[in-house]
Amino acid sequence: MESKSPGNSFKQVSFGIVALLILAISFSTTAYAEESMATHQLELYLILGVDEDNILWVDRMPSTEPAQEQNLELTLLVQWSYKSIWQGECPTSQTYDFFIEREGNIIWQWSADKVFNPVITSVNIPGGDPIEFATVSWSFSPEEIEEGEYSAQALFIATNQTASQEFEIMFAY
Repeated sequence: MESKSPGNSFKQVSFGIVALLILAISFSTTAYAEESMATHQLELYLILGVDEDNILWVDRMPSTEPAQEQNLELTLLVQWSYKSIWQGECPTSQTYDFFIEREGNIIWQWSADKVFNPVITSVNIPGGDPIEFATVSWSFSPEEIEEGEYSAQALFIATNQTASQEFEIMFAY
């Protein structure tokens, strides 16, 4: 007949408790990492080619020549502030879009004259400083716009987040 010593039972129970604690910590760490990725959002910034007062000066000098098109450059910066790589997907090959609005109406949309492949597109944003994700140019004729308040918006499609910035158009004569 085999006899069990109390010391062996204690070792088995202690080992079992340690194993359960390690397993519990492992599950809670994994759950926290998944929750962090789900609850933390990317930071978006929209940079416009306007002056320091957020004014876009448009040349409206009288001329016998047709007015030349002018441009406003829009840049979307994306930042993931953590020491990991953010990963997402877009339902098509389009990963961003830009809009210009005036009095609540969209007067220009970057993607309006474009076609995108119907394939799921992976997007990876490395952690750290903001990265320049996209730069586009809004081309317009001075005769087609009015002075006043405008809003520019950038859409990051993988998260459906937008960044916006107000600006004013003023004519230079």
